[in-house]
Amino acid sequence: MEDNFYINPDKITEYIPLKECIDSMLYIINARNSNLGIFNKKDSSFTISRFKFSLNYLYEEDHWDTGEPNGTVKPLKALDLINFLEMNDEEKLKFLNKRAVQLKDEIKLLFSKEEHML
Repeated sequence: MEDNFYINPDKITEYIPLKECIDSMLYIINARNSNLGIFNKKDSSFTISRFKFSLNYLYEEDHWDTGEPNGTVKPLKALDLINFLEMNDEEKLKFLNKRAVQLKDEIKLLFSKEEHML
């Protein structure tokens, strides 16, 4: 998804803490590089589809609660439990990109509400 909504994470006080995140759950997230991520409990990170220049690839960003400098993701809403282990990297990337398009309006609305709460 080329449109990435982002709010300064220091301004978001309500998010899903690390201890409540569910392995393989798809979340709407506030992160520098994506608004969707699948939580990886083992690494306390989210697998995202990252666009940089003309490239699109899978990338890991850590949950905010892991601390600086790598904790950059604040999950805002749990969506679906995903059977990510049975997908290869290409399938994961296609899945995340497709869901980003499908959820674009919901993501935009959620970020609009977040901004109004600040």
